[in-house]
Amino acid sequence: MRTVRLPFAAVVCALVATSATAAQDPPPKPAAPIWSGSLGAGLASTTGNTDTQHWNVSFKANRKPTTGLAFAAEGLMIRGSKDGKLSADNSLLRSRLDLKYADKAYVFAQAQYLRNPFKSIDYFWANTAGMGYRFFDSSAGTFSVDLSGGASWEKNVGKPVRTHSAIAFGEKYAKALSKTATFTHAFSGNVVADDVGNGLYTTSVGVAAAVTNRTQVKVEALDTYRTTPPSAAINKRDLSTVVSFVYKF
Repeated sequence: MRTVRLPFAAVVCALVATSATAAQDPPPKPAAPIWSGSLGAGLASTTGNTDTQHWNVSFKANRKPTTGLAFAAEGLMIRGSKDGKLSADNSLLRSRLDLKYADKAYVFAQAQYLRNPFKSIDYFWANTAGMGYRFFDSSAGTFSVDLSGGASWEKNVGKPVRTHSAIAFGEKYAKALSKTATFTHAFSGNVVADDVGNGLYTTSVGVAAAVTNRTQVKVEALDTYRTTPPSAAINKRDLSTVVSFVYKF
C-alpha cells in the first residue's frame, strides 16, 4: 500500500502547487495596439428615367500611445454623376496631433481641408492650434469638445486665394447602442476671426453595424453649410448620404 500511496500523494501535491502558482500569476493581457484604423468604400447606382452613379471612399488612422503625442487622420471622397454628367465632387481631409496634459484636457494642432467645386470651392485649408476636453472616453462611448485658432486659405473658382485669421471649434460623440452597433455624431466649424458671420460648418450623423469582428456597414448623413457662398446662385447647404462597407485594422 505504501508504494501506491506515496506516488499518488506526490502527484496531488504537485497539482495543488501548480494550480496555486497559476492562480497567483495569471498570464499577462496582450497590450492594446498603438495603431488602428479603417478603410471604407461604397457604390450606388440607378437606371430608368435617370441614370445615376455615386461612389465614396474613406479612411481613418489613429495612433494612441500610453504617453506622448497621439495622431489621428481621416478622409472622405464622394463623387457622382447623373445622366453622364458629374453631379457631386466632395472631398474632406483632417489630421491632428494631441498631447494630453491633464486627466481629461489636451492641447492639439490640426489641419483641415475641403474641396467642393459645386460650391465654387477649389480648396479650403485651415491650420489651427488650441485646447480640448474629453468628458469621457471608454468602450461605451466618447465625447469631446475643442477650440483653436490659426489661419485659413480659400480658393474659389475664378477668384484669387483669400487668407483669413480663423477660429475653429468642434465636438465628437460616439455611443455604443449594442455589442455590434454604434451611433456617431460630429460637428466642426471654422469662422473668420474678425467676421464670425463668415463660416464653414460640417455636421455628420451615422450608425455603424458590425458584420464580423473587423468589418461593418456604415450609414452616414453629411451636411456641409457655408454662410456666405462666393455667389448668390450657389446653395448654402449640401447634404449627402453615405453608405459604405468598412474594414477595420
